[in-house]
Amino acid sequence: MQLNRSNPSFAEGVEEFINFAYSKKEPHEKIPCPCYACNNFCDQTQEVVSITCLNGIKRSYIKWVYHGETSEDESNDKGNIENNIDINELDDDCNVDEMLDMLNDFSNAYLRENLGREETTASPGAPFPLGRADTFFKLLKDSEEILYDGCESYSKLTFLVKLLHLKTISGWTNKSFDMLLELLKEAFQGVDVDLPKSYSESKRLMRDLGPKGPGNDIDVYLQPLIDELKELWEVGIEAYDAYKKENFILRAALMWTISDLPAYSYLSGWITSGYFACPICMSETTCEHLPNSQKRCYMGHRRFLPSDHKWRDEMKAFDGKKDDRCAPVLQSGEEILEQLSSIEQVQFEKNVCDNILGTLMNISGKTKDNKRARRDLMDQGLKPNLHLQGESEDMPLASYTLSHDQKKIFCDFLSSVKFPDGFASNISRCVKEKKLTISGLKSHDCHVLLQRLLPLATRGYLHKEVYEILLELSDFFRKLCSKTLYLDVLDKMEKQMALTLCKLERIFPPVFFDVMIHLMIHLASKAKLTGPVQYRWMFPFERYGELSDFDWKKSSSVVLKNCEEIEKFRSEHIAELIAESEISVEQRHDLHFPKWFRKRVEQLHSEGLANDELISLANGPDTRVKHYTGCNVNGFRFHTKDLKDIIEVDYLQGAKRVLIFKCDWWNLNDRSGIQMDRNSNITSVNVSKTWYDDQPFVLAYQMGGPGRRVVGQSEISSSHGDSNVHSHEEIVNSTSTRIKRRGRTRNVVLSKRKNANEKLAIQIPEEINRIIGMNNQYAITESGCLTRRFAPLQVTKWAKIEEGKKLDLLRDFKGSFDSGDNLQMVIATNLFLRGIGISVLISLQGDFFRVCGGSRMIRVQVPKALKQKKKIARMPKEMLG
Repeated sequence: MQLNRSNPSFAEGVEEFINFAYSKKEPHEKIPCPCYACNNFCDQTQEVVSITCLNGIKRSYIKWVYHGETSEDESNDKGNIENNIDINELDDDCNVDEMLDMLNDFSNAYLRENLGREETTASPGAPFPLGRADTFFKLLKDSEEILYDGCESYSKLTFLVKLLHLKTISGWTNKSFDMLLELLKEAFQGVDVDLPKSYSESKRLMRDLGPKGPGNDIDVYLQPLIDELKELWEVGIEAYDAYKKENFILRAALMWTISDLPAYSYLSGWITSGYFACPICMSETTCEHLPNSQKRCYMGHRRFLPSDHKWRDEMKAFDGKKDDRCAPVLQSGEEILEQLSSIEQVQFEKNVCDNILGTLMNISGKTKDNKRARRDLMDQGLKPNLHLQGESEDMPLASYTLSHDQKKIFCDFLSSVKFPDGFASNISRCVKEKKLTISGLKSHDCHVLLQRLLPLATRGYLHKEVYEILLELSDFFRKLCSKTLYLDVLDKMEKQMALTLCKLERIFPPVFFDVMIHLMIHLASKAKLTGPVQYRWMFPFERYGELSDFDWKKSSSVVLKNCEEIEKFRSEHIAELIAESEISVEQRHDLHFPKWFRKRVEQLHSEGLANDELISLANGPDTRVKHYTGCNVNGFRFHTKDLKDIIEVDYLQGAKRVLIFKCDWWNLNDRSGIQMDRNSNITSVNVSKTWYDDQPFVLAYQMGGPGRRVVGQSEISSSHGDSNVHSHEEIVNSTSTRIKRRGRTRNVVLSKRKNANEKLAIQIPEEINRIIGMNNQYAITESGCLTRRFAPLQVTKWAKIEEGKKLDLLRDFKGSFDSGDNLQMVIATNLFLRGIGISVLISLQGDFFRVCGGSRMIRVQVPKALKQKKKIARMPKEMLG
């Protein structure tokens, strides 16, 4: 199979294959044919297989699983193939075989449908089949036809594919490709070479090889999924319960899918276009073709009214006929279960809103009222007040169309309306006041317009009958989208919608009633079966995105750094690192703490000492996150134009959510990064000089605030039970009310400690003069608070603090911590750093202090007087000075 077909060994290999395939079969039996045309999809006799295989066997069919080969023979067969293949022989036919593989993929779908039957037979002299098979065999012929006499490297088809490939990877223009084809024809003068004349002709030849979507045949591809879903529900699969530490049978069921109307057609198998477009009414759908508009309308909603309703006998206001029909019989529960598909609510609201808005404002291309629609009315003899007037066919103004002045009032209203943060997007961006039109509305914009704004915007100047219809539609969709649905309310809504659709038929032209307008009659009954709409619409899913591995690690790391519940674990890990080595402790801690913390929590969980919140933090957030474009924090409003991204991460087990900003940091220490104009006092920042690219994330509350603090797990907002869609501005605004403004300096972390009367053990070794131990974070924060409390801002040396305040400072510190020796050295260091504008000392690395300045970890060069002193412990005179 791997050899060139012109090689005599190839025919011997085919004979060997035939003998192997029939070693356990009778000579008259049929076997799957592995030739390029059949590809093991159809069974052929021994004679036919022998002939067709001589024309080529698919090179990837190495293990003869369709012909009796077992896994025991695999190693031997592979060894034989490797030993018998000559690399030079492969190269001769490589291009042709690759092209045959491509053609084989093209033909699989056709052969699966037409040649996969047991009774199919073929003969070498049979004519080509018609349709797509004819195209396939034509391409197959081109792939086997040599480019010119004596050319063994390329066939006509492979040469053309190579040229198009070069055009793609090299970025050639269409014109340059045409010029190349002309040059090749001149170069091949006197040689019979059939090349296309232009790029467009080449593209037409290649079009049959391009991959195409399955379209209406997608249900065929979904069949394996359906089989697996049935098995998952009826049989189940064995799974492991980590909590109970036991195996169990897991079963699952697909409740429904969420899709728009075209996708509903693919998934359910019901064609949602044509005369029977409604998947509920089915064959009883009322549909009429409009010859002038060249569209179908779906009306006849009087049959959903009570049998004694007066409108059933009216003729003039409707289609000129009485309607005594009954409503279509709904499907049974078993029939509905067969479909497993639900049309998305968002799609309804957008289509209905677009229809109404386009018709009200007479928007070109979107209105359902035009001259063709009026001609349809004239042909039917309906609504004479809307018929075209005179030879110029003037259109009388309809009651549902706004006048020029009314359009202006409507646009002014939408431009001026303001929403609470997170309620809706900026709809005013879609209003074109000069052209008096609206465009670019998103699905959620239509959701808000239809349910809230249309009745308000048209109140007072729209015709009463039309306004009542808009009010009823708004009320219907608002109730349908409620968090809680009641069966008695849904029954009333179903009856009311039948009345509303009949009111629409009395006023609007037939072309207004596309299938989406008709399907509103079934929304309430669908809600009875599938429950509240918010569990079936796409708004929550459209906000989700996937975090990259880098972003996931960095975002989970920034949460761990700012969560006070795990401070004891951080201290424990730092202590272990210091015991190993004091070099680069902070960097090693940032790199290894998440993995160490996960293992530590797993150990505690096995001992029954870890709660859900701790487990959730250790496992990290979900990789699926929500993205937002704006957010209010601490009285400041941030946008993604200022930030790279605003994301919300979910911690599943603890049901907690955290808002994180992704930022660019600018290097302000470099002279090329910041410049100040001394004349105007204007500071310029070079935004191309970024810094800390590996630390792009920061918690939302840290932005725009006056200082830095530690966030507690209790301050990570809990997941809302409200299923309505909220932007995170609401969540952040409610959370930010708990953030304290700068007041009296105090240690928030220390004040939240449970045993306030218990002293915490710390160590301040003389060799490093730095606080270490399990409680070092508490003590470092407290030392900074005491420094700010007892030493005025202008004091930058220990010797300048009043003696009485020194004693008070040391006393207060020792009231909370067990060991306070060498504390004055720590305070002196804080004062020194204050003098150069730094907050808290973290560590000393060579000639640099690693310090915390504001909300950033930065490095500050040690002053010249201290450069020779490699240890902070050797600086007492300079510090205490």
